[in-house]
Amino acid sequence: MTGIFNSDEILNKLTNKILAQGERHVLINGPEWSGKSTLVNSFCDKFKQEGWNVISFNPEQFDFSKDLFEQFITIILMGIRRKVGQKEFLNFLKSRNLKNIVRKKIKTNNRAVAFRYFFNQKQINDDIDKNELLNIQTLIEINNALKRLQIDLLIVFNDFEKTDLVSDLNEYRVIRKIKKYLTEARMITTFNFPDIENLSTASKFNLEKTFDGVIDLYKEKLMFTHPNTQVNYFIKRMDIKNLFLINSINESMELPEKWLKRNLKIPDTYENRILYYEEIYFVVWFLQYLRLNNDKLFNIMQEDIKLYDGIRKNKYSQEELEDNNNLGNIKYINLLLKTRGYKFEGEYKFYEILKLINTPLKWENPIIVTVESKPNVLNIINEYAFMFIFNCVLSNVENIIENKNSETLLINFEHNQKELKTFASCLYPRTLKQINTSKEKEIYDLSVFEMVKELIEKL
Repeated sequence: MTGIFNSDEILNKLTNKILAQGERHVLINGPEWSGKSTLVNSFCDKFKQEGWNVISFNPEQFDFSKDLFEQFITIILMGIRRKVGQKEFLNFLKSRNLKNIVRKKIKTNNRAVAFRYFFNQKQINDDIDKNELLNIQTLIEINNALKRLQIDLLIVFNDFEKTDLVSDLNEYRVIRKIKKYLTEARMITTFNFPDIENLSTASKFNLEKTFDGVIDLYKEKLMFTHPNTQVNYFIKRMDIKNLFLINSINESMELPEKWLKRNLKIPDTYENRILYYEEIYFVVWFLQYLRLNNDKLFNIMQEDIKLYDGIRKNKYSQEELEDNNNLGNIKYINLLLKTRGYKFEGEYKFYEILKLINTPLKWENPIIVTVESKPNVLNIINEYAFMFIFNCVLSNVENIIENKNSETLLINFEHNQKELKTFASCLYPRTLKQINTSKEKEIYDLSVFEMVKELIEKL
């Protein structure tokens, strides 16, 4: 699967802002791992093909204990050196009484070679103001050369979200100075302001001084080519924009997917792939999502599956189960059955209740577990009861089958159970006819818990 924002549309917006609308400095705002760098790289490649000189800045290039403004200027000089020619480059150095720029190799997080650049020049009598004026003068000279030689320059500030450079909204001085004095250049900065419209007045003022335009990825929709429809629904409804997370889950699904195909004993027809193979893939994908994005809920899910399995295998005494605070819904079903005059076969009534849930239409007192997949539309999800029954609230609703001894239960979700609620809404609808007559559905219902239990232990 590949996931990306509607990049063509955004690239057109960015091109229009910079070239047509004359916005010299554009902010691309979006969540971490949302593909901001991918978009910027695509834009830079396009501009390079059209003859632009592109200089990208990243945090690894800087020693934050030293003069950042000066370091920016050295990188700009090295970046345009070939474009302006050796003679012009030496003139920049001569104006500062410099012979060269010092290059220092640095370690990076990958195998790429990177350097830091410094002027081989001492501070003049430790006069910070004097050096500041020199830096500004050099930037003005660079700007004049760009104009005179008709050099198109694009500057990109990328991945500075966790550095001192832009972590404080009041500290955009370096970027603002470059924008102020390097008027011939165009600039792009990527950052993450989760709620940019509700920033303080002072912060908004600083942003307006720094940027001429904003492209806010929080407002853009993601476009996906994932073959699993339910995964797409889930991502869309959860408004997930962390592409790194999404692709990490997809990559981790290769082995589970092969295991599922080997162990789900249902004929591999087109209809069955849609109804069962895709759905069990989605279930495991969702559990992977919880493991990476909400470990608290994932751990709860693991404990719930362990408890459900223990009840099915009679691992707990009746006294232990009665004292368990997570079995409120099971005890509620027990009371409902008693009001119907149901007689339990043995002492393990909680085990018997799970049997009623697992194969609901084979008993005189069917227990139908549902979720509201759409407003006023109930979907029967008995086979997934183990994912909800210990954590969500059950309520008794009007029966959806013609059996006066049956109970239809609706799963209700708390405000902090958005993932579970969204997951439930993405499950394929099951009809009573399908549950009653489909051999494949019966195999799936009897297999899904064991498959999920085994796979969640491997995640």
